[in-house]
Amino acid sequence: MLKVFRHKGVAKKVLWVVSTIIIISFAFGFSMSRYSSASKFNRTAGKLFGQNISAKDFDVNYQRTK
Repeated sequence: MLKVFRHKGVAKKVLWVVSTIIIISFAFGFSMSRYSSASKFNRTAGKLFGQNISAKDFDVNYQRTK
């Protein structure tokens, strides 16, 4: 197996494949983290006296209290 990797052309192709996979995984992870942080304000943070409190309202009031 190592003899195959010693050839210059094979090693170069393997490095390209590995670097492509790493770049795609970072791009996918970054886009998913942006999606989850953007959608966090569309969720319900909790219920108070029977009314739903949005995460955005909770965050605004939390920052005011802080």
